[in-house]
Amino acid sequence: MDIQSLKAFQGIAASGSFTRAAVKLYISQPALSKQIKKLEEELGLQLFIRGTKGVELTERGERLLKTTNHILEEIAYIKEDFRKDNSKKPSGNVRLGCSTIAIQYLLPSFLADFTKKYPDISFQLKEAESPQIISETLDEIVNCSIVLGPVKNLEIKYYPLIKCQLVCVSLKGKFLPATSPITLAQISKHPFVAYEEFVKYQQIITPAFNKKKLSPRTIIRTKSSNSILEIVKMGLGVAIVPEFILDRNIHRDLFIKHKIRDLSVQIEFGVIIKKKNLKNKLLKLIFTSILNHYSNE
Repeated sequence: MDIQSLKAFQGIAASGSFTRAAVKLYISQPALSKQIKKLEEELGLQLFIRGTKGVELTERGERLLKTTNHILEEIAYIKEDFRKDNSKKPSGNVRLGCSTIAIQYLLPSFLADFTKKYPDISFQLKEAESPQIISETLDEIVNCSIVLGPVKNLEIKYYPLIKCQLVCVSLKGKFLPATSPITLAQISKHPFVAYEEFVKYQQIITPAFNKKKLSPRTIIRTKSSNSILEIVKMGLGVAIVPEFILDRNIHRDLFIKHKIRDLSVQIEFGVIIKKKNLKNKLLKLIFTSILNHYSNE
């Protein structure tokens, strides 16, 4: 669930029609339908009753609309709050916590955009695994963080930024044919480059192989996704990585991306902040700017 999906849902509920909502939101109707289908699948419920004259909200759809309105009103309030205070440019130093993956693949584009708009705001970055960053957010060692989600804690405000599947990656012309999807059994027949066991992705991958009673021939373990892709690029083996990491890699044209038929777990990254810190205007700005950046990507 992300901001764009909630805006789409709100637009359809307001207009009573996918067609009218698509026009108002400047999006094609198939793309809008796809967003809503994904949202319904994610929540595991039907949001609309389709009819010949348009659509109506289900009972659960009505409940979600109330929550959606509250969330979007809160975001709009934060934006307006800073517009009113625009006479004084925001400044200060923010301690930003990030997992290694977030620093490598998510943070650079945000910082490039944000520092152009707010040159008087500087950042001190803390890199660690997500569990440590979440703990340091709670302890206010860092102010705001991008971590592997979801995060469920009553003291923390969490919003998802990006979601993707785990995919298999191989070097073109090496080990695996250019077909998709493939199975874990096919992957297990080839040299395998794995994450260290403490890495969250590997804690998903290993049980998936075990469930199928498969034992891939692991040749190398590392905690770094970049290192894994470099080893695959050398033609030493195949690997399983989050899809967005492969899509953002500068050597992606050298690889083949394979969907995995029997591994459909979704990986999610999100932004967190301690709820009480949303009272701080500077930290509100950071939190909202991160949300807006990734909702528009």
